Amino acid sequence: MLSRLFLITTLLLVGITTVTIGVPVAETIVDIKAVELPQMGSGNLTLNRRFIPGVPGLPQCTDINYPELMSSWCLSVKAIRANCASISNPADMKYCDTTCPKDTVCLDFRLATTNNAAFSQFALCINKKDAASFNGEKGVICQSFAYVMESPFGTVAINVYDISNKPKLINAISVRAGKQYMSKSDTSNYSVILANMGKQKLKVCLQTASNVALFALFAVIDGTYSSIGGK
Repeated sequence: MLSRLFLITTLLLVGITTVTIGVPVAETIVDIKAVELPQMGSGNLTLNRRFIPGVPGLPQCTDINYPELMSSWCLSVKAIRANCASISNPADMKYCDTTCPKDTVCLDFRLATTNNAAFSQFALCINKKDAASFNGEKGVICQSFAYVMESPFGTVAINVYDISNKPKLINAISVRAGKQYMSKSDTSNYSVILANMGKQKLKVCLQTASNVALFALFAVIDGTYSSIGGK
């Protein structure tokens, strides 16, 4: 199956700070800065998922016998694993791993539309200087953000890692934006599509019961990806 993507090439990237349970703390709202992807310009582009010049760390299917990217995810904070298919037999697949470039970190996003829900996730390596992290252990950690999008929709991503830089399973990740509340249980990552409501506040909460040190990364794409076409 051929996979293609639409991308609005602006990223909104921030880090999450810690709020400890039981301690009264005034809510802080972090304004999100828009960051343009290098060498991509702006606007809607139809792109081949195998390789996009200028986008660091995009997953690639490097085996010429398995060139079609079906989905991808963060194998670690510095690596992407891609599920790649044969052109002649799309059911025949193999994994290809890609190391993130220097000074980038991996985040998992979701497609806005796809003709196969099993392949709705993709990973990107984001410049580390634009994606601060937080350290935490047991409890609930929340942070609010204020952001403005130019596009009709945006894509939110949250990834949680342990101190060995591997994805860390936690009890739940939740996102509240206006009247919308979304959550995912027993996960190390969560991605949602949000409508553009002008300047809007978004609140992210992480819930964990383990006493294991972890850190999380947060990002918003000003726009969405979609897979189209196929055979």
